[in-house]
Parts: sequence; structure tokens; C-alpha cells
Amino acid sequence: MYSLFIGLTLGGIPLVWRMARPASLGMGLGALGAFGVMLALAVARTPRAGDEPSSALLVFVSGVAASSAMILPGVSGGYLLLLLGQYESILGTIDQLKRGLLGGAGCGGAFAPDIAVILDAMNLLLPLGIGVVVGVVGVSNLLRWLLARYGKPTLGALLGLLLGAVVGLWPFQEAHPPEPGQIVRGQAAPIESLAELEPRHWPVRVFRPDAAQSATSLGLVVLGLIATTSVGRLGRETPASRS
Repeated sequence: MYSLFIGLTLGGIPLVWRMARPASLGMGLGALGAFGVMLALAVARTPRAGDEPSSALLVFVSGVAASSAMILPGVSGGYLLLLLGQYESILGTIDQLKRGLLGGAGCGGAFAPDIAVILDAMNLLLPLGIGVVVGVVGVSNLLRWLLARYGKPTLGALLGLLLGAVVGLWPFQEAHPPEPGQIVRGQAAPIESLAELEPRHWPVRVFRPDAAQSATSLGLVVLGLIATTSVGRLGRETPASRS
């Protein structure tokens, strides 16, 4: 999936380049600055022993970041959630809400919602939703203002964001069971709790791919690149055909 994400991200570069060309000093400086920021985030998000427990403030910031990225051409909101260590946590909470809404068999065999499970899920999803609204409203207006005042540097920054996002999507990572005493989710893992630890909280490490894995990864990158460029070409052909 990471390989596919790389291809999908790279496919957005031609779109932004067409908007930004011809190249200028402002565009280059914007691209270098944004690339540096994304590189720093990727380095800070090196494989570590599980994600930290989610706080309401961190989830709010994650909602702002993810929704903001949806407005930026080619930048993935899911990728920013990965950098913040909240991607799997949020997916798990959404699944928890689904289970709470479906509930269990009540009187007469009917399904009744599990209110306790729903309220527990909303402790995370409510600040996430508020962050999404703030991100969409705030960033959309900010981006419109920046494009109107500083078009070239802004488009250059978008280009740098795309290129920098690829750095943090290194596909050859795997989760492995933690060892006793290893720091997991901000605390040392006791021996008795290792068997109960969910795989999504296992530490992640980089591994050396073999030839088959490398070839498969490259193929998926190409597939994602073709998919994105095809959608972009379809978007360009539609107005012409209507005309």
C-alpha cells in the first residue's frame, strides 16, 4: 500500500508543475522550503515502538492537518496522519463506533446500539471532527489568499510538499512483537501484557527487501502513477469535449 501511495502522490506532480511553470526563483525557494519541512517530519517519524496514546489536542491537530491536506493538490491527509502517529488509531476508533452502532442482540433478537462504546469512540471522533471543520474552512481561505498574492512561491511549496511526502512513504517496514521492557505507547511493556498487545501497537522496523519485493513495489508505484495521471488527463479532456 505504501508503494501504491508513492505512485499516487508522484502522479500529482505534473498537475502542479503545469500550474507553476515557467519556473522562477520564488517557486524554487518555496519548493525547497516545503520539501525541507516534509523531510524533517519524515525523519521525526522514524520507526518507533508503537504510537503514543491519543490526546484530544493531538486528535484535533490531526483533524486540522488531514483536512487541510485534502485541499492541497496531491497531498495526502492519510499521510499526515501517519506522520502524527494517529492513522491506525483513528481507523480503529471508527471501527469501534461502527460496532457500537450495530450493537448486540437485545430483547427479541433485535440489535440495540451499545451507548457506552459509542460515547467512548466519540471522545476521539468529536475533536477530530472539529479539527476537520477548522482545517477545511481556515486552510481553504488561506490557500486562496496565498495563490492570489504569492502564486509562484505557493505553487512551488505545493510541489515541494508532493516530493517530500514520498520520502516518508518508504514501503519496506514491518511490525514485530515487542520485547519485555521495550517502550511501547510511552511505557515499558511488562512480560504479562505482551500477548495482549494489539499488532497495530507493535514496534515497526525497516527491513532489506529481496528482489521479488523490490519488483512488486516498483510495479505498484508505476500503477499508482498511471492511475493518477489518467484521472488528470480525463479531467483535461472533459472541458474540451464539452466545448
